[in-house]
Amino acid sequence: ALREQLHQIVCEESDAHTQLLTEVSHMKEEARVLILKLGEDSADVSGPSDQTAHLVERHKSLRSFTGLLQARASERTEARQSREKKLHSMLAELEDVQDEGGHLDTALPLVDEPGGLSEALLTDIDRKIDDVAEWHAARRREAASLSGKIVKLKTELGIAEPSSVLSESPCAAAHCVSRSALTALNEQLELLESERDRRLSVLNECAECIAALQQKLSLTDEEMTLLPSPDSGLSQQALAAYHTELERLDQLKMKSMARLLSEAKERVAILWQELHMNDGEREASGTVCEPLRRLQDVEVADADDEEMLEAVEKEERRLRERLESSAKILGLMKKREGILAQRAEMLANVHDPSRLLGKGVGAGARLLQEQKLRVAVEKDLPKMNKKLIELVTVWQQEHAGEELRYCGETILKQIADQESEDDRRREEDKARKEAEKLQKISAKKASETPRVALPTGLAHTNRPRTAPVPKENAPRRAESSKPSNKATPRAPPAVATEALRVLQELGAGAPSKT
Repeated sequence: ALREQLHQIVCEESDAHTQLLTEVSHMKEEARVLILKLGEDSADVSGPSDQTAHLVERHKSLRSFTGLLQARASERTEARQSREKKLHSMLAELEDVQDEGGHLDTALPLVDEPGGLSEALLTDIDRKIDDVAEWHAARRREAASLSGKIVKLKTELGIAEPSSVLSESPCAAAHCVSRSALTALNEQLELLESERDRRLSVLNECAECIAALQQKLSLTDEEMTLLPSPDSGLSQQALAAYHTELERLDQLKMKSMARLLSEAKERVAILWQELHMNDGEREASGTVCEPLRRLQDVEVADADDEEMLEAVEKEERRLRERLESSAKILGLMKKREGILAQRAEMLANVHDPSRLLGKGVGAGARLLQEQKLRVAVEKDLPKMNKKLIELVTVWQQEHAGEELRYCGETILKQIADQESEDDRRREEDKARKEAEKLQKISAKKASETPRVALPTGLAHTNRPRTAPVPKENAPRRAESSKPSNKATPRAPPAVATEALRVLQELGAGAPSKT
């Protein structure tokens, strides 16, 4: 019986030992898994070694150690869940933080995976939360900036919203951090900016039209309406004020149509004169400036008259632009015209010999001025023609080949005709001078006759004949024939000299002096 009891005790102890070994093995495995999850170092685990410690002590130590690991794991699980919830909430508000240009890795290992509850993982989650918080703050600042601009534009445009709407808006609730909300704010801001630009453009155009009408109608300060400045606001009330003023000025314009048309016609006529347009060019304008007879007795004009005024003003703008673009050319043409007129006067006076015999104080000055003018014409006129050809060519190229005219004729043709006429005149002068030179040579040859020897008795009859004295030289000869007190040597008579020459030729002796 004792043996059976001992055997039963041994069996019970053996079963307990086996159970303890099994539990120790399970607890060691559980501790190993928890250590991996928590990211703990196994060398830091305290407790009796397997070789020296008793099985029961080891069992107790492992149970205590496992419980400690389980409590730590439970604590870190709660911490991880809290951090993950906050991170996911912030990411949900941001929606697409990856599109901001940065990279945020939100992937986390599972709880049961090694390191799923480690301190390093919790630290990494906190860092990601801080990064997302920075993106969140940046989005909030952007939303606040957009909201401020929207409110300012609405105030400028006179768009008022109830305070309840503003308080209930997403931006007022500080939730405009998602990309879709920011996109909506940007779109709203763009619409408001577009509306502001449109209204500003309309007001500027209206202001220009009003200023032009006020100047055209010659209104005084008392007759003008004070309008709000576009800088002070772009509300519908401001637009309505400008529109009302435009309508009032249009009515005044229709009542003053006859006067406006007459003034426009006068301005066009002045431009015609400044552009040196002839009657043909003026008639080419069509019905732009037709007579205003039918408007003289009409108080209010109709649509046709307004169209006529627009046509006249359009022609005026065209002529003014033409005058501005060709001002330098027209100035040179006017100067050239003056030079040509002076040259024509000079050429007309060339054949008047009395200008060379003129007496008086200004005679020499006039001749000197004529010489200066001749030099100026010969030097300046070709340079001016060359410069005009260059300027006109460039102008016509800039105006699609349109010919620039002066007094009804193209400038290039005028210059070409003038240069051709100058060449012809020079050729004629050259031919005339050659003919005069040949005539003088022929007259000189005809006046020269050979001398013939005469007999001695006829030598005294070979006295040379003197040419008749011109009337204008008669006073001088009369003066020379007056007796003079001065003694003048007497020259040998021409007859005696001729007789001596004839006797020498005949071989006779020298005659005695007489």
